[in-house]
Amino acid sequence: MNIFNFFKKKKIEFFLLQDLKNITNKSGVLILDSSFFIILKITIPYETDLRERNLMIEDELQEIIENYNSFLYIEKELTLSIENNFESILVILIDRGKIENIIDELKANKITFLGIFPLFFMEFFNKENKDKIYLEIEKDLVRMYFFKDKKLYDFEEIELINDSLSEKLLILESYFSKNPYVFTYENNKNSTYLSFYFIKYQDWHNYNYFYEKDFNFLPEQYIWELQSKNIIKNLTMITGILLIITLLLFLLLNIYTNKCTHKLNTIQNNLKILNSKIISKKDEIQKLQIKICDTKTETKLNKTNSLKACSLIEAIFLSSSNINIQLIEFNGKNIIKIRGSSINENSIYSFETKLLTYKFFKNINHDFIKYQDNKYIFLIEVEVLYDN
Repeated sequence: MNIFNFFKKKKIEFFLLQDLKNITNKSGVLILDSSFFIILKITIPYETDLRERNLMIEDELQEIIENYNSFLYIEKELTLSIENNFESILVILIDRGKIENIIDELKANKITFLGIFPLFFMEFFNKENKDKIYLEIEKDLVRMYFFKDKKLYDFEEIELINDSLSEKLLILESYFSKNPYVFTYENNKNSTYLSFYFIKYQDWHNYNYFYEKDFNFLPEQYIWELQSKNIIKNLTMITGILLIITLLLFLLLNIYTNKCTHKLNTIQNNLKILNSKIISKKDEIQKLQIKICDTKTETKLNKTNSLKACSLIEAIFLSSSNINIQLIEFNGKNIIKIRGSSINENSIYSFETKLLTYKFFKNINHDFIKYQDNKYIFLIEVEVLYDN
């Protein structure tokens, strides 16, 4: 099913039993000729109590219809008028067995229908608002429905069993003197219709009509089944839509997650490469510092006699555990200045103690030891002994 067709409101199709083969939507409203129904006009005392009213209507029907049983009929009522504490009612009945047979026939043709109505009900669905008398002409019977302001306000049924056609015309014309707009639906098969010159024919298929659910003659059980199917159909469609949306969201989330994972892996690899380069540069800087210190020391100690410069540098660096040596400077006589740093002050004192264990270092003087930038910075002077 196309999802857009699901939300699109379809036009309701009205059809007759003989139109079953021409139905396009396979669903719609069935319109039955009035001959399928028992149509009675009754008058009862006006009663506001619904239960009492229904009992009075049932009593009237039992008097008119032989062996009347309400369970054998589907019955609807239309109030025509209320005058002088009396209510005039049009009672419309159809044999429940007839309806069930029609339903079985439609089910066999795979047709779902939304309602069953008498043909004259098309006047209730007609958007054209005109006062009119609608006729139904049968061989020995004429039914007249009087409409005003889109409401049925009266009903007459005339038997014409012993009258000739000319007499029928005279009888009917007497009813139409006050309302010239008289019409019925076009019926080419009934030649009797052609004799009534005052009738305006109209094809109800051309109506600009709308659908009203009131007075539907469908059995309640069928309506309940239809509603249940629609609910299941709608829930299935909604579930399918939600499933598609969920799958799309999952797919989009998975694509986004993969992109983020790939980007994160790229960043981590770049960080590893950068960290490796930083470590390599630190090693190069440290080697360069040592080389610079070696060069300066060799220059400053060129006047020492038997003591080799490499021995002094080696002794200083062997003693410099946890010490960062930044400068070694010789004054050209017998003093070596050492500048460096450590995160621990005790490491500086330990460094000095280790220096004095060497026989060519004599005294140590502190120029300063101070705490700066989260580390201890120091400058010391070490006296060097010469060999005699």
